[in-house]
Amino acid sequence: MKTLLKLSALVPVTVLIMGLAGCPDGNGGDEIFPFLYEDSELTTTITGYHGTGGAVTIPEEIDGKPVTAIGRDAFNGKNLTSVIIPDSVTAIGGSAFANNQLTNVTIGNSVATIGNSAFANNQLTSFIIPDSVTSIESSTFAYNQLTSIIIPDSVTSIGDSAFRNNQLASVTIPDSVTTIGGWAFRDNNKKLTSVTIGNSVTIIGDGAFYDNELTNVIIPDSVTSIGRMAFFDNELASVTIGEGVWLGPSSFPDGFGNAYNIDNNQAAGTYTLSGSIWAIE
Repeated sequence: MKTLLKLSALVPVTVLIMGLAGCPDGNGGDEIFPFLYEDSELTTTITGYHGTGGAVTIPEEIDGKPVTAIGRDAFNGKNLTSVIIPDSVTAIGGSAFANNQLTNVTIGNSVATIGNSAFANNQLTSFIIPDSVTSIESSTFAYNQLTSIIIPDSVTSIGDSAFRNNQLASVTIPDSVTTIGGWAFRDNNKKLTSVTIGNSVTIIGDGAFYDNELTNVIIPDSVTSIGRMAFFDNELASVTIGEGVWLGPSSFPDGFGNAYNIDNNQAAGTYTLSGSIWAIE
């Protein structure tokens, strides 16, 4: 038996199924349907969850209409350990799966947008970002345990704090990316030792790679601006950089700014550290 409340045939309807015959529980019986959703004329957005957590599979359709979006906070803090998101979903809202115990996420190949903090504060060690995604928003994967990540070449921007506080050892930024947000890869628990920055990046935000273990970095010629503390608190001994790049305060370890801006008039080249002195090769 199901109970539906429809406010109007002309506006989206928020529906909570309290009990639904014909929804199998996997053992030949029926179960309570755990999703709160908004039903429009052609599609459905899941807006909430009232289940017990654990492993969750998002339905591909509800009442014959495809599930195309997961709303903001829909599964925030719901004790999920894994989730399967179907190919019908194109958008995942902000904080949609934040603050759970997720260790595994399977995400469909149609998702184009993943909102800010969507998977923040979980226990993910890996995540496959589909090549339908065009931007990684702020704090999307912050405070997880990611040890590796592949950023597809469909992505054009990486938001503030997108991957901060993980366990990443190396990062490759594809040539499609033009901006790296502030604190995007900050503090990967002293694991991050290698970064490759694509040839289309123009802006590296404040603290983007702050507090890691990088020993060398190559800044592509496309970069025009590097924010304050972007590479501060690393183990840098070699920096390759183009001509005329604007550096914010303490973009690099002590002494590099003077060597680049003053001693060498922002000349392109590879700068190496000997003792406490930076000099161009």
